[in-house]
Amino acid sequence: MNTNLSLAQQSLLEKVLYILQKTGGLDYYRIFKILYFAERTYLAKYCRKMVEDDFCALPYGPVPTALYDAIKDLEGKLPLSIALWESVRSAGEDAPTVLLPRRSPDMDYIARHEMETLDEAITTYSTKSFHDLMELSHRDAWRDTPPSKVISSEKIAREGGLNQEELPYLREQLEWQAAEKAMQ
Repeated sequence: MNTNLSLAQQSLLEKVLYILQKTGGLDYYRIFKILYFAERTYLAKYCRKMVEDDFCALPYGPVPTALYDAIKDLEGKLPLSIALWESVRSAGEDAPTVLLPRRSPDMDYIARHEMETLDEAITTYSTKSFHDLMELSHRDAWRDTPPSKVISSEKIAREGGLNQEELPYLREQLEWQAAEKAMQ
C-alpha cells in the first residue's frame, strides 16, 4: 500500500484492483464504465458516493478524472499514478490499454455493499462492446453536462433511479462526505 495516497485515492486504487482481479484484466475504458455504472447504482441506492473521483463528460462518456489522469501519467508525477503503476501493468504492445493486476486488492478499503455493487456492474458491463458502453453511458447525466465538465452526483443518482423525494437526503449525505474528505 502506498502511504502517500489519501484515503479516497487508496480506496479508488483498491476498487480498480478489485475489478481487474474479478475480470482477469480489462481495458481502462471498461474500468471507467464499470466504475461509473457502479457509482450510479450506489448513489441511487445508498445516497453516498462509492467512487471518490469526479466523473467528467468526455466524448466517449463519463470518465473518472483522477483515475484517467493517473493512467495517462506514464512519467509518474502524480501520487495516484505512481501507486497505480506499482499495482497494475499494461498487457503489452498488442493491448496497451488493457490493465493487469500486479497484486490483489486490499479488501479493507472496499465495503461489502461496495463489493456487491461492483460485482453487479462487472457482471453487467465488463463484456459489453465499446459502442454499447458508449451508448449506455450517453444518457441524461452526460448529455446535460457541458463537455469536459464534472457530472454532478445528483444527475448520476437520478439517472440511476433515485426518487425526487430523496434528493434532499442525497444532498445532505454528499455535503457530509465532502466535509469528511476535506478533513483527511
